[in-house]
Amino acid sequence: MIDINSLPKVKGEYKFNEPMKNHTWLNAGGNAEVMFLPKDESDLQYFLQNIDKKVPVFVLGGGSNLLVRDGGFEGVIIKLKNKNFSQVTVENDLICCGAGLQNGALKKFLLENEI
Repeated sequence: MIDINSLPKVKGEYKFNEPMKNHTWLNAGGNAEVMFLPKDESDLQYFLQNIDKKVPVFVLGGGSNLLVRDGGFEGVIIKLKNKNFSQVTVENDLICCGAGLQNGALKKFLLENEI
């Protein structure tokens, strides 16, 4: 069990006992003990540098291809939800996508740019 007072002070948001069914495509699974929604990359970096290393951490992108057991997740799930983690860039025939980018948004980008 995580001591809430031991969590790093972040710019983003913490959610406690968060139902994972709201964050996966299959709408199934138990609760996350803590869910962290970082504001930006520096917020995520600060969190990772300051979280107790004994606390289990899992990074969640869009929530596809993920099964969460009914017993939930003990630890912190980092949800990369906002636009700061959903960008797409193309350089020298290389496409780089943020971990929070949804497949549909990538498809739209590829079609619009004739890739």
